[in-house]
Amino acid sequence: FSEECANTIGSKSFNEDPTLKENELDNAPPSVGSWPYKPLFIHADKKQCDGLVVAGVGPNEPVPLGEVFHFKSDLFEGKALIRIRANKSKNAPENDQDAYFKDRKRLYQVVIQGKFKEKTPVADIITGREYEKPLQKTPPKSISRMLKKLISSLLVQ
Repeated sequence: FSEECANTIGSKSFNEDPTLKENELDNAPPSVGSWPYKPLFIHADKKQCDGLVVAGVGPNEPVPLGEVFHFKSDLFEGKALIRIRANKSKNAPENDQDAYFKDRKRLYQVVIQGKFKEKTPVADIITGREYEKPLQKTPPKSISRMLKKLISSLLVQ
């Protein structure tokens, strides 16, 4: 999933921005005023995943926050739940969202459950996040190397 933030997009109309290429206009999010979870716009990026379809969600529409939604791609089929502390979903039971974040420093939760449509080696599965800027306040290289060795020793080769 890709995240677009209102402060990054601003209020400028995409049709008024001469720097955007024609193919970027097709994939541009709708105007900020129409976002149901302002200032967040979280959508399934179909460019990154072949055949991706989210049930009940059209092109360039946000995925639901705080409620389970179903999705499928050419390789995977399942369901997901995205919770974000600072965002109150109109569809999620209020006590569920509040209870999950109560007395915790967590800022978000992403849960994905499903199955691969074809046999897929675990070594080919990658999860993570993409950041536009380098991380700040990273641990010293000696600690990073130690953690890498520890994690590698725990993984099945």
